[in-house]
Amino acid sequence: MLIDDLSDPRLAPFRDLKRPGETRWNRPLIAEGHRVTRRAFRLGWPIESVLLSDRKAETEVGREILSAAAVVGCEVWIVAHEVARQLVGFNFHAGVLAHLRRPRPARLNAWLEGIGSREPILAFSRLSDPENVGMALRNAAAFGVNRVLVGSGSADPLGRRALRLSMGAALRLNLLRTSRLAEAIIGLRDRGCEIVAAVCEPETEAAADRSWERPVVFLMGNESDGLEPELLDLCTAKVTIPLAAGVDSLNVATASALLLYEYQRGGDLRA
Repeated sequence: MLIDDLSDPRLAPFRDLKRPGETRWNRPLIAEGHRVTRRAFRLGWPIESVLLSDRKAETEVGREILSAAAVVGCEVWIVAHEVARQLVGFNFHAGVLAHLRRPRPARLNAWLEGIGSREPILAFSRLSDPENVGMALRNAAAFGVNRVLVGSGSADPLGRRALRLSMGAALRLNLLRTSRLAEAIIGLRDRGCEIVAAVCEPETEAAADRSWERPVVFLMGNESDGLEPELLDLCTAKVTIPLAAGVDSLNVATASALLLYEYQRGGDLRA
């Protein structure tokens, strides 16, 4: 259906997406671009509606999305490209947005069930950059992580930018977003998980030298301030990634990839 009125209430979820609020977890869940949107369809994620620019609707990708939407009975709104740019608040070169249904928040006890004997878990505290969150989630999926713990103060892992940078991987991860991160960490520790803090301390054991024998939670903090002391006190070990002299730290998403790679070297996590 072609829509040419910016005030049309059906377009409300897609309106002014660039406004501040990347850490708010109650905003509309928006998939940006055809790759993330098609992944949402493939995963069977509940989709409320799709917005296509008139240019994208005429392409092969656009026709594929229209077909997928028809199969599940999802509404598709088609708008002129310039109207779409005004609507979303930025240069809408992707031409595709999907309004996805937000999942209900997971309960801690249910999220903790069934942890594998060598399952790696990623946990973030105050990771405020949505692009870092998205790239770290993409790394998590690539290295066999299923569960990711995200503390309050972190960017929304299902926010538009994080979801785009994760290439939609966030949609298939078992995410627990919580304001009680310490309680969740204690729950993991009580279930036999080793809580490993990723730190930038030269004298700390290198991740490459460590032997991994039980479920491990990699706990990563804010790039500027690191982990809070109360979280560090809950950790059972610390690891670091050795760096050249004069370099303070790695980007946190890069660090997550290296840590998970070193863990994966101890066994095949792709099974």
